[in-house]
Amino acid sequence: IALSTHARTGLSRWVLGEGRIDHKAHYSLWFGAGLEQPSWDDRELRTYRDPVKKYLRRERRPKATLAFDTPANKPWYLNGKIERTWMEGGPTTHSSLIQTYRPTEKLAFTLSTEWQREEGTPAGIGTDPSASTGILGQGPGIPITGLRRMSLFNQTLRLGYGFTPRWTLQTLVQWISASWHFRNVLRYQDDFVSVPVAQNPFPTSDGKRTFLANAILRWDFRPGSAAYFVYGRGAQALGALNETGGLSVRR
Repeated sequence: IALSTHARTGLSRWVLGEGRIDHKAHYSLWFGAGLEQPSWDDRELRTYRDPVKKYLRRERRPKATLAFDTPANKPWYLNGKIERTWMEGGPTTHSSLIQTYRPTEKLAFTLSTEWQREEGTPAGIGTDPSASTGILGQGPGIPITGLRRMSLFNQTLRLGYGFTPRWTLQTLVQWISASWHFRNVLRYQDDFVSVPVAQNPFPTSDGKRTFLANAILRWDFRPGSAAYFVYGRGAQALGALNETGGLSVRR
């Protein structure tokens, strides 16, 4: 049984069970299951400065996890994890795979792949500034919420090379693609009640694609002092790929 305080959801109460198997050759497998008790999210509705915040209720969420590790002292290292959480509108599946390859002492590559699929996560769409709840202490604007179906893919490649003990190079190339769609759109009335919205002022489908690249050359010109030469480039595209929250342009 675990209790934790989080800046986003306040007090979280978990019932957890975990297990781990370690092989003598330094391979590891671990698994777990848990149940998070209902909580109140004080950040999702974006009322940070209000004297009286608006809260989004999150119901019980069962979760299961499976992960593995390979020996970290080998040239090729793998770490994989898959996690499934059952939200009130449908399951959320998150998986990640981290691969590190060190062909020499000076050179290392790390390829990180992340994929997430949400079928029905309660989330805020936006705040309609034209109305107020009439509750003393709450700021103007009515939050619009819904069940979010979302797909996310994140691919990151890192390269590190040490020319000398004083000169090192770090590079990163990253591609992130996300697409989401909202259903069961509701209008906030108070912390306990939300009602169907007559007219939603926000689009129910949207998305974002982001490309990032940077390089950092470090020069340790004397003990305790270093100079950095940095180059970065990025690009971003907005808009939904489709109307279902998937990453394909077809569906």
